[in-house]
Amino acid sequence: LEDLTKALSHFDKAIEITPEYAPAWMGKAWASYFLGELLYGNIPQDVATARARLAIEKALKLDPLLPESHAIMGLIIGNEAAIPYFQKAIELNPSYADAYLWYSNNLGGSPEKRSELLVMAVQLDPMSIIINQNYAAHLIHLGRLDEAAKVAEHMRVINAQSPNVYDTLSTLN
Repeated sequence: LEDLTKALSHFDKAIEITPEYAPAWMGKAWASYFLGELLYGNIPQDVATARARLAIEKALKLDPLLPESHAIMGLIIGNEAAIPYFQKAIELNPSYADAYLWYSNNLGGSPEKRSELLVMAVQLDPMSIIINQNYAAHLIHLGRLDEAAKVAEHMRVINAQSPNVYDTLSTLN
């Protein structure tokens, strides 16, 4: 929470200095959204989402080719309506692991496509606890417990102090 709040203040300062800098607006949207009470902060989610939406619309207006802006807009919109934004983010940056993760999390009933997207996210960022945790949860959902256990063990190697590791392991037991 403290890191997100600090990040938001830095993005606000960057906007104050250079108001036409799209990455600062994108960062403001990202931090604002994640400070919502349903994620990592304590701001009412509707307020956090409204703030994030204003900032991401500004970022997209300033630079429609910034992949992160498309991905953050997808997060804000959510569900299947978000899919074109994640697809655009990946088109603009095929190495953007979080876009694959977020895309997979917004798919409806398509476990094959979700698997494909999560495998790609893990390949692009094998050291991400969050991406690995999402992949393990998906494997557990599919009943592929041995594979999920391997992912959980990999997570423990990455960061044995992470509570996400033990959350994943507890789901396996």
